[in-house]
Amino acid sequence: MEHKGTVRLESDRLVLRRFELSDAYAMFENWATDPLTTKYLTWEPHDSAMTTAEFISGIITLYDNPMNYNWVIELKEEKTVIGSINFHSVCDRNERIELSYCMGSRWWNKGLMTEAVGTAIRFAFEQLGAYKVCAEYQEENVASGKVMMKNKMIFEGRLRSHLRNKDGSFSDVLYYGILRDEWLEHKNR
Repeated sequence: MEHKGTVRLESDRLVLRRFELSDAYAMFENWATDPLTTKYLTWEPHDSAMTTAEFISGIITLYDNPMNYNWVIELKEEKTVIGSINFHSVCDRNERIELSYCMGSRWWNKGLMTEAVGTAIRFAFEQLGAYKVCAEYQEENVASGKVMMKNKMIFEGRLRSHLRNKDGSFSDVLYYGILRDEWLEHKNR
């Protein structure tokens, strides 16, 4: 793969760009404290804008690494940051990228996350040369699975009791993926 790092991406309604420290308050207000958004995340809701600023500072320090991909999702017209999307577990040998995402609940059910994920997948295949993009979600987080399905990702399996929740219980994780040839086939239709 040809790594480019976290470069600016655009879609019809969104800009995917690097985090800036000035995004801290909006992230804190728009999703880092949202109990609906953070319910299925591995991290706890932030207790202050300072916690969010420290979180963003950590992301910013990694931007010099061309294998680091961590975008804030911004509404293009309003210039409001509403969520984030990232690539992790980037594997050059297998040309595989895993992605994850979250968005403030005020912006759910508008197709925005589907659009952001589609933009990231397009970038992975067209710009980086990935062979496969995959993602997983806790079985209870049905909306996250719908985002994957709307982006033509295919169910590949269930990982039983794979993730420990914040309350100590375990959840099954459902795994989805899309191959470059499958993506091209859907794109060319």
